[in-house]
Amino acid sequence: MIQKYLDNNFIVSGAGGLLCVIISIIYLKKSKKKVNYSNQLKLLVLVSIIIFGVIYLKTGKLPTIPSIPSSGGGSSKFTNVDIGEPNF
Repeated sequence: MIQKYLDNNFIVSGAGGLLCVIISIIYLKKSKKKVNYSNQLKLLVLVSIIIFGVIYLKTGKLPTIPSIPSSGGGSSKFTNVDIGEPNF
């Protein structure tokens, strides 16, 4: 069950960003500095994007979003159409 969540790159990068923000807030509270939550939100987004980029560089593929089948009357199959351009 956990493996399903670990295979999703968005969840892994979000969890890593959230962990970084939690550590940052704990550090700021221990040093008795004011916690600016807008900066923490920026940190969450930045770290999540960086982690997602590293995962992308490691795996070499972007996650795919499953397509929703259309309920229309048309065919969902694609055909190769020759439009008359010459092959060089």
